[in-house]
Amino acid sequence: MVLTDLFNKAKGLVQKNPERVRTVIERVEETVDKTTGGKYSEKIHQAADTVEERLGVAVVAEDAPAEAPATKSQAAGDEPVSEESEVK
Repeated sequence: MVLTDLFNKAKGLVQKNPERVRTVIERVEETVDKTTGGKYSEKIHQAADTVEERLGVAVVAEDAPAEAPATKSQAAGDEPVSEESEVK
């Protein structure tokens, strides 16, 4: 019960400054990854994601670049047509 109370209190404090918490988690992730020589990179990243999710500060793919929509020729599986080839 005491551990649950501490976790809930910490979670409340985290909600007040989520960006700072993400920064700390990222620094810890980088430090541990560097210390282990990158051997456990995927596991370390998964653990960091889990911590962020549990604390309620997980980023929802807002940093991921949006993919450009396919042109009609690309959607059909054709080679993309460049402007130079259209001029010929």
